[in-house]
Amino acid sequence: LTIRHATREEEVDALLRSNVLVDLYEVVRGALLLGTDNYSIKSVEKVYRATEDPGGTGRGTAVVKGDQSVVVYDAWLEQPDGQDTAHSAVLASLLEYNRDDCISTRQLAD
Repeated sequence: LTIRHATREEEVDALLRSNVLVDLYEVVRGALLLGTDNYSIKSVEKVYRATEDPGGTGRGTAVVKGDQSVVVYDAWLEQPDGQDTAHSAVLASLLEYNRDDCISTRQLAD
């Protein structure tokens, strides 16, 4: 994103040179053997998160997968139900999904 939008290049460069970023995918793939087809965050979080929904995804959010979030957002672009998360149930559900992804990633790192 830094390259695409030509922003925050110095800050990102400093982070990369300081080795403060960790590739959790590589760490998990090298440390765990899972009985799954892949090592996506949705697959891995079944190990460290309690199941919060009957579907067994470990997510209590209306949107549960990245590809689903893209479809939901495209539908919102075609027919918006509000302009922001305070006035749009669709945008609020996408915010909740993305927030949950960030929380899950943090839980994995911890």
